[in-house]
Amino acid sequence: MRVTRGQIGFILIDVVLISFSFYAAFWLRDDGSIPHKEIILYLRFLPFLATGYIIFFAICGLYNKIWDFVGLKALSSIFSAVALGTIVIPVSNFFLRRLYYPRSIIIIGGILVFILVTASRFSWRILREIIYPAVRKNKGKVRVLIAGAGSAGDSLCRSIIRDGSNYLLVGFVDDDKTKVGRDIHGFKVIGLIKDIPRIVDKFGIERVIIAIPSATGDEISRIHSLCHQAKVHVSVLPHLSELVDRRISINQIREIQPEDILERKTVTFDSSQIHEYLNNKKVMITGAAGSIGSELARQVASYNTKELVLIDKEETFLFELTNKIERIIKERGVEEKLISHLTDIRNREYMERIFNEKRPDIIFHAAAYKHVPVLEKEVIEAVINNVEATVQLAEFAMRCGVKQFVYISTDKAVKPASIMGATKRVGELVIKSMNYQDTTEFVGVRFGNVFASRGSVITLFERQIREGGPVTITHPEMIRYFMTIPEAVQLILKATTLGGNGRLYILDMGDPVKIEEIAKKLILFYGYNEGLNKIGIEYTGLRPGEKLVEELHYEYERLRRVGDSKLFLVDEEDTHRESDTIRRKIKELIQQARQHNRDTVIEKLRELVPEYKPSPILKKNS
Repeated sequence: MRVTRGQIGFILIDVVLISFSFYAAFWLRDDGSIPHKEIILYLRFLPFLATGYIIFFAICGLYNKIWDFVGLKALSSIFSAVALGTIVIPVSNFFLRRLYYPRSIIIIGGILVFILVTASRFSWRILREIIYPAVRKNKGKVRVLIAGAGSAGDSLCRSIIRDGSNYLLVGFVDDDKTKVGRDIHGFKVIGLIKDIPRIVDKFGIERVIIAIPSATGDEISRIHSLCHQAKVHVSVLPHLSELVDRRISINQIREIQPEDILERKTVTFDSSQIHEYLNNKKVMITGAAGSIGSELARQVASYNTKELVLIDKEETFLFELTNKIERIIKERGVEEKLISHLTDIRNREYMERIFNEKRPDIIFHAAAYKHVPVLEKEVIEAVINNVEATVQLAEFAMRCGVKQFVYISTDKAVKPASIMGATKRVGELVIKSMNYQDTTEFVGVRFGNVFASRGSVITLFERQIREGGPVTITHPEMIRYFMTIPEAVQLILKATTLGGNGRLYILDMGDPVKIEEIAKKLILFYGYNEGLNKIGIEYTGLRPGEKLVEELHYEYERLRRVGDSKLFLVDEEDTHRESDTIRRKIKELIQQARQHNRDTVIEKLRELVPEYKPSPILKKNS
């Protein structure tokens, strides 16, 4: 039989333990002073004694056991082996007429052998199960400090403990002085947030995780600045609006994004109404790969919908989104069906086939051309894509019995100065003009800018800062309304549950923000704390179609807040615009666009939207 290295190791250990046990037996019997003749006796008899014990250990299977899981059964094997050796070895030696130890030495030695061999085997299990795993578990782990000792910090702590992640939690910091010294699942609140630089240095912190989902941009910016000062990596838990199911885990932490340090509105409401509304529904999203569309897809996939249909003409973005949503559905372990279609919403035959085959219950129409300077040059394309395609989808929706059609609008539709804004306002009028029928409920949702959307001012500033500047701003007094994408989408879903055919909802965007202030915050965020001179800000003047100040509603639109939500319902005092007239004028607009009559198209837009003031470049070309 082949002897393994592990077995040889245990045999050598046992030889040492047996030798020590019987030497100790002599030492104990002789009160610590062993006569020379007994040392000779010990040494002469030891090889025979040790060999005998090893043989009995092998017979009793002590070298065939897996000592990682030693228990009572293994203990009885050790006892049997030692007992046999203690009895048989002296007796056999007596009959062989060789030297033998006194009986007291045999008994004391046997007891010591049992104790030490048992201890060695249990020590192996302790080493394997407790000491070694603990050392191995902590080796290479990232030493973490949680900023925020509230409920989110508590949940994150439990997740780190439960999930056995790559993080070694050291403790907490919080702005509340009364929490300092308190214990959270065995981890102390070791200081205030302002103490982060000192605590990082003292405890060797490698990462700070901000666990304050309700924190404002200024609070996040302050903590980020302290971490930057301490030269420590900083991560953040998502904002409340990003936590659709409100569950917090270590897997949700992410890098701090520029929008985190900008003022963040806290949107909190009971999402059970959305759960109930979307339950077992078929949902279609146009422009699904865009900034709003992709977040709509993510949040809708987090509810119990029956089928989710994604439509976009951008192949790469649609591919990436589909993979992302598939992971969300898989993680939730639900049977939600995901379907994606690569097509242009203007493709009438393709879109009609999708409607007939899928028969969705709810449509979120987020597809639109949105870049103001581009559309100032592409008037016809803007009308065909933003107006005609919307009318076409609305007709398909009514024909196929879609329960609800949700149109995503923009603050640029208010007193528009651009083709983009004018076409989006016409889209709102399309929704309003559909209130004559009761087949499909048409709802519009209007809101301002969102942080971090593709092509937004934020992404432009980021690129300019990475390239060393300067950051370009059209005008120092330019202001805009801003909201994070997840917050905006949550409110869109909330408006969806409220419904009302022909209704228009406006999101409460809070106070407008100066674009210049955003630029300054981003420059500081990227580490240029010595001042703004290194990057610098340049003013380039307003571009065609741009407004200095965007507005969220017209003067004649009366706003009524919906309960305690961040939504306003628009009550228009606009009786001179009847639905039939609106539909007729929209039809004429589309006809002129199809005939490529650019000047007439602009005239028709002004008829539909009297507040529209074309930019000088369009007037000049007209």
